[in-house]
Amino acid sequence: MANRKYKTDIKIKLPQKLIELADVFAQKGQELYIVGGFVRNALLGISGGDIDICASLSASEVYEMIKDSDSFFTVDRDSDLGTIAIHDKHSKQYFEYTALREDSYSEGGSHRPTAVTYVSDMKRDALRRDFTIGALYADAKTGYVYDPLEAIDDLFKGAIKTTTADPMDIIKDDGLRIMRMVRVACELGFYIDPKLYKEAKVHVYYLKDIAVERITEELNKIILSDIKYGSLDKRIKTPAHYRGMMMLYNLGAIEYIMPELLMAQGAAQNKKYHEYDVLNHLFHVYKEVPPILTLRLSGLLHDIGKPESKKLYGTAKGHATFGVDIAHSILKRLRYKKTVIDRVDLLVEKHMYDLKGNVPYEEVLEFLCRLGKEAATELLQLKMADEEGKGRGGMESETLVKWQKALAQIEKGNIPTSINNLKINGNDLKELGIFGKEIGRIKEMLWSHTIRHPEDNNKEMLINLAEKYKNA
Repeated sequence: MANRKYKTDIKIKLPQKLIELADVFAQKGQELYIVGGFVRNALLGISGGDIDICASLSASEVYEMIKDSDSFFTVDRDSDLGTIAIHDKHSKQYFEYTALREDSYSEGGSHRPTAVTYVSDMKRDALRRDFTIGALYADAKTGYVYDPLEAIDDLFKGAIKTTTADPMDIIKDDGLRIMRMVRVACELGFYIDPKLYKEAKVHVYYLKDIAVERITEELNKIILSDIKYGSLDKRIKTPAHYRGMMMLYNLGAIEYIMPELLMAQGAAQNKKYHEYDVLNHLFHVYKEVPPILTLRLSGLLHDIGKPESKKLYGTAKGHATFGVDIAHSILKRLRYKKTVIDRVDLLVEKHMYDLKGNVPYEEVLEFLCRLGKEAATELLQLKMADEEGKGRGGMESETLVKWQKALAQIEKGNIPTSINNLKINGNDLKELGIFGKEIGRIKEMLWSHTIRHPEDNNKEMLINLAEKYKNA
């Protein structure tokens, strides 16, 4: 077979179900290969991940071969491009199959090929892929690795290079490859070939043609790139998510993702409290928060309202209000889920609460309790990162201790974290002669009291308190 010349002496471990599927192909005289991330990761000692497979058959030919199988079934993905999913009937495992092929694209980096040609030589298939380290193949029956582009050298050097000598050949076919370049480099802790980086920067405007859903999917992966392969010993020690965001900024990609951030560029802050301008402060806060999508987005956007506030009023006072509107608009445009948008809105709106640490403990306790444990925890994490991101030291210890004590009290579980947790209901209040809107008002007062005094959350005490509040 023509592909044997690309065979190496290196083997990887294979899932048993894949070996069984390779036997099905072998019975029809076909060799089945794994390609891409699974092979790359196996060589790096990273386990798991999706398994992409390929062979010299069209999707329809694979369907015909599999349709009467006792072990596998197929689901159409994009048969025009030779893509079909092969599922194991007895487990949740599946494999994404795409025929070995060459692609042709129209101008503009719009991603989808306008024509495909099926091939049998894996090198021709490899040249349509983006980066050399993703163009490694392995025999799905034996595990032997095939390296048509001599990519193993790039892999062990930790280099992101295009499969073609001219990086532009890859970028022009799909502008999203610019973000993918950043994401893969950050996830693996790899370097980017200077020629590739230069072409990406020159042609970053190709991102304007990319569907917003694809942009957001890659952005999320970059935002959480530091936890993708936690066990991997990365060459580059800069936090991956921070490195990724800085690359997006330096490449000019932010203009096509979150252009509103650029309003913060050069926006000066009071040197008494801040080392950085607004934009670099946002980047540093984003760097400091834990790897939770809503927190990272909040870190990146929490002060986005400062330029607008200063423009209108000359100060940053009230910037959180402006920030909520701007952050909401950005995330809605990027088509984030409502739950994500709502949480970021909340964190941006509330991040200034108790800024100077002078809010009494019981007020902080009630405030956090009403937010809910998860949101309250994220808010504290954001506030801590906000202080670190000023470049002037961390959160004042007394304020931090106060907030941590309040959260610990909430976590104990004896505080009613919802008005519905009160040991009294509307019917009980009606028996006291309380009706209509007064029921809601009294219950709010009772909840506020029991947050501070959880031991009073019993029916007898609440009835006594309700009588008192009724007459107040």
